[in-house]
Amino acid sequence: NESLGIAKSDGSRLWRFPMPSPGLTNVPTPLVVNESRLLISGQGCKGTRCLEINNQNGKWSVSQKGFLPQIEYFYGNWLRWSDDIVIGCTEAYLAAIDVAQGTVLGRYRGYGKGNVSRTRDQLIVVNGEGKLSLLTPNTVQSETSGFDVVGEFNLIQARCWTPLSYVDGRLFLRGDGR
Repeated sequence: NESLGIAKSDGSRLWRFPMPSPGLTNVPTPLVVNESRLLISGQGCKGTRCLEINNQNGKWSVSQKGFLPQIEYFYGNWLRWSDDIVIGCTEAYLAAIDVAQGTVLGRYRGYGKGNVSRTRDQLIVVNGEGKLSLLTPNTVQSETSGFDVVGEFNLIQARCWTPLSYVDGRLFLRGDGR
């Protein structure tokens, strides 16, 4: 397993980053943090890595700038909550990380094997069994210190690992043929 940068003009490889541990699956799409940072993760990859990608005078380079071995995002999606905060689900919990600091901000049980989306100011989580939770960040002196549960709803009551979509006030969700 490896991450690659590909030229859109001709499909040539610009850079590559071999995974130190090949892992089982790299389900989450790599997440662009900013113009030079990319997050990669997956089941069996032994953590989440922040890659720094640079182009100086036409020469590309990639290096690992951050590593959180205890956070293995696995399921379909993760999202940037803010410039520095990324949220997604692992096998067992919802995890929030600060990419700039390379730290874990919190782990929240009950949301394992889930997927995330957001409204303007609320986090939508659907765990692996089809339960939807609507969460609002609670803040202390303008810093997010966790989430308050606004509501929980059993929507599908079946295995639900497919990423959800929230469009124009409507939530689209699929699980085990439903």
